[in-house]
Amino acid sequence: MCLEGGTREHFLDFLSSKYPHLVAGYGRLYAGTYAGKDYAHRFRSVVGALKMHLGVSLASPTTHADATESKLVLSEPRPRYQPLLRFDP
Repeated sequence: MCLEGGTREHFLDFLSSKYPHLVAGYGRLYAGTYAGKDYAHRFRSVVGALKMHLGVSLASPTTHADATESKLVLSEPRPRYQPLLRFDP
């Protein structure tokens, strides 16, 4: 979760052109090179939950060479979420 150098510049330019209302928030979030630890933890939690729900994971590379050839792994699809309560307005 870091933005530095050209990546930071490119990302913030993209936000400025496509989503200008997000620039100030991301500017604060990435005031330094890295996003805050609280945000990074929440982000990883949400992505982890989505991966589990969708049955998608990225095979963990064991070496740097493996990292360039990571494979997407699809597991058995999980049953669709069924709400415990229904709300019909």
